[in-house]
Amino acid sequence: MGSNKVWTRAFITLMAAQIIFFFGFYMLTPTLPLYTKMLGANDTQVGLITTFYSLACFVTRLSIGFLLQRFTRKTLLRIGVIVSCVLTAAYALTHGLPGVIVLRIIQGFGFGMVSTFCGAMAADALPDARRGEGMGYFGMGTTVAIAFSPTVGLAIANNVNFTAMFLAAAVILVVAAVSVSFVKVPDASEKKKAPAPAEEEAAAEAKPPVKDPFWMKIFDPVIAFPALLLLLYGICRGAEQNFIPLLSSSQGLTMLSVYFIVQTAVSFVFKFITGKFYDKYGVGSSIVPGGILILADMLVLSLTHGNAMLLLAGVFGGAGLGALIPAFQAWIMTTVGREKRNLGSAMYYNVYDIGIAVGSVGMGAIADRIGYCGMFRWGVYIMIVYLVLFAGKRLLFKGKKQAA
Repeated sequence: MGSNKVWTRAFITLMAAQIIFFFGFYMLTPTLPLYTKMLGANDTQVGLITTFYSLACFVTRLSIGFLLQRFTRKTLLRIGVIVSCVLTAAYALTHGLPGVIVLRIIQGFGFGMVSTFCGAMAADALPDARRGEGMGYFGMGTTVAIAFSPTVGLAIANNVNFTAMFLAAAVILVVAAVSVSFVKVPDASEKKKAPAPAEEEAAAEAKPPVKDPFWMKIFDPVIAFPALLLLLYGICRGAEQNFIPLLSSSQGLTMLSVYFIVQTAVSFVFKFITGKFYDKYGVGSSIVPGGILILADMLVLSLTHGNAMLLLAGVFGGAGLGALIPAFQAWIMTTVGREKRNLGSAMYYNVYDIGIAVGSVGMGAIADRIGYCGMFRWGVYIMIVYLVLFAGKRLLFKGKKQAA
């Protein structure tokens, strides 16, 4: 694109729609595990609910190519928001664990569409030279939502009840559904192509197009390495998302809401800084420091027995989150190229969700055996593997041209 501006009308409207959506959606992050515990679920079952939800997101993103043959991205984005809204309201009518599982699975289909197309459309709205910076800003929308929505969700659930919390989240998602109507990022199929010279048209007709194998419509091997690192981080993130509320509850910690605010405030600052670092110094300037910060986060959580340690973990976790999420998004989007940006967005979220699913159920099973602090100690080992893999690849390909 000709302009080098980040803050275009298309980018701003999409970011605003995302902020509203994620605010309503992330009210469920700390409250749904507590709700399912109240219904009698154990730690493994809490993790399984997240795993089923992540699998639903995964299946949806595998179908992106099929869906785009029939609908525009904006239509699919609107459908995803509406599905999320309806299913969030439906939790208020469900008082058994099987019902929660079914609703969460269906909600995964809606979130799969929203997350995929928000990311792809944001990348299309940004100039190539400033994509790392722009995705950092775009991630701030999610960060702002995460900063306050868990606290709001917990306040409503604790001071009123879970039913009121679900209905409040659904109302916010209704506003998000309306705001999507103002999004103006065109589909790639809607952009006019420059007419090709006659000789090029003739050559194109003479040479049949080469079709990618089916599996390459699901996963492009050019992003195998960043996907592996993202998977490892996702495992730690899944453990954190699901079991921080339960760790706090089991130890009688009183600053869970402050933890979310601290984590998000730090994440906000780091997304602002690391996006520019990514564009100027390359992906390693975000991927390595971010990995070290998450390792520190896991280590502190494994030692947490008081509010001070919980808040310190929030600082490390927020800094790591702010460094890694925009870096992985920009890395994958740049690697796959503009023609495969929808696929790149789907792959990014699929790999991340698989990591969260594995972290949710796998770490939940570990927590059942050795407790939450022991479980987070396993997160330390995972992040050590993450850093060793990145360092090993850098040494192996030293002096050679590489995406990383």
